[in-house]
Amino acid sequence: MLIEAKDLFKRYPTGRVSVDALKGIDFFADEGEFVAVMGPSGSGKSTLLYILGCLELPTSGFYRFDGMDVLTASDNALSQIRADAIGFIFQTFNLVSTLTLYENVELPFYYSRKPEKAKPQRIAEAIERVGLKDRIRHRPSELSGGEMQRVAIARALAVRPKLILADEPTGNLDSKTGKEILGLFSEMHSEGATIVMVTHDIAVAHYANRTVSLKDGKIEPVSVEV
Repeated sequence: MLIEAKDLFKRYPTGRVSVDALKGIDFFADEGEFVAVMGPSGSGKSTLLYILGCLELPTSGFYRFDGMDVLTASDNALSQIRADAIGFIFQTFNLVSTLTLYENVELPFYYSRKPEKAKPQRIAEAIERVGLKDRIRHRPSELSGGEMQRVAIARALAVRPKLILADEPTGNLDSKTGKEILGLFSEMHSEGATIVMVTHDIAVAHYANRTVSLKDGKIEPVSVEV
């Protein structure tokens, strides 16, 4: 099992009143699964994703990623997990505007322990995979929204992570481009990638092989197979 999370709570202090974003969530995923996490705004989807990606720690609970107890890991160990084992894809792309397409895809290697000699080939393969090998010297301002999301996918794929986390990856795209991006996700999954994707759209969730629904910081009683 790649992801084993039990009884996760996340509380955000906001002055005199605290907000409970997660209220005792259990979440599991095996290697090779494609899981969609659904729910309305404020249900805790993104908070769960950030905890799974070791960007945040839960207030309490248990989380083991690829055999490692995340809550007792050092900051350095968590940084290496994020660099080597997890690829992030965000709704807002999170590209560096002053860097070229190639340089944006190269960024994770500055933090990764993956072999330096493998870097050029892996970057080239990731860029070709998303169909942008003719745009490698372009900057984000010269790309469409769909192309920027493809760059973000290539950046996530380049280090060949164990887990890909996607937060509303089609939220800023038109429907045609969104389907193209989801087609890429389906291809990655068919080749063995483990993907956890947050979405509020049932049509997007149908691309996953399992859906988990959140409401008010809790998982709905029944997980829906799609």
